[in-house]
Amino acid sequence: MKGARRGADALHGTGARTARHRRQRHRPGGAIETDFGGGVVRDDPQVNQFVASSTAMGRAGLPDDIGGAIRSLLTGDHQWMTGQRIEVSGGQSL
Repeated sequence: MKGARRGADALHGTGARTARHRRQRHRPGGAIETDFGGGVVRDDPQVNQFVASSTAMGRAGLPDDIGGAIRSLLTGDHQWMTGQRIEVSGGQSL
């Protein structure tokens, strides 16, 4: 997963430098309680507890946590922001 994230970060940085008049934002997320990965974060209490213990927020992420961040970016309130990496992970990477 970290290798994929590094690749996405590198690609994002390149795109932001070369794409004029195009806003580009990269939204990496933490462990979210969804069907991804077979639903293990949502359905396995031990995995969920481990994720919760490794985040600053003290819990695994919910789909609405990511949805709220995406909605915020799409409202037009961030007109001058471009080429940013916005971490939506509940502090999992701290």
